[in-house]
Amino acid sequence: MTKAEEYLQEYVERIGKSVSGIDERTGHAIASMLGAYKNAIYSKAVKNADKSLSLLKKGGSPAVLSKAVIIVRNSSIRLAPMQKSMSSSYTWEGRAAGGVGSIGDAEIIECDFAPEDEEYLALVLPQDEIKVPEEYNLDNALALCYAAALKSSPLDEQSLQEWVYTYVLTKISDYIGE
Repeated sequence: MTKAEEYLQEYVERIGKSVSGIDERTGHAIASMLGAYKNAIYSKAVKNADKSLSLLKKGGSPAVLSKAVIIVRNSSIRLAPMQKSMSSSYTWEGRAAGGVGSIGDAEIIECDFAPEDEEYLALVLPQDEIKVPEEYNLDNALALCYAAALKSSPLDEQSLQEWVYTYVLTKISDYIGE
């Protein structure tokens, strides 16, 4: 097992206790968001993020998880104009010209992790070592969402391991050196 694999495994176990109140439906929505994001289907990632946020409002999870979902959602909105599919041709505003795959009126929700969120983050660096804050926040958000989905949605475990694990592992490896 590599250093990054051990690090991610320990993180998932540590976070598992914090997200134990998340129901399977919410975990599935988060897993679906991650799968869509990783596969560059950003319009679907936005829709699944919105569903996740709606379900997270019911409680049972730390507020930082909602922040993580918002950060992935924001990235999806920014990347939506680059989404390639047979049925999409995007306008400058990130809306599909034909309506298929559209993110609709989805707007960016300003959101960042706060110092009090650090206990939930996979990667904690001193401020002066964070070169691109948006990417640092996104990488932490992806790791937190991955851990939460893995721990709360057993039916998604295999697809998360097959489709998202290596993606998150690569992000972590970039920080811890491997």
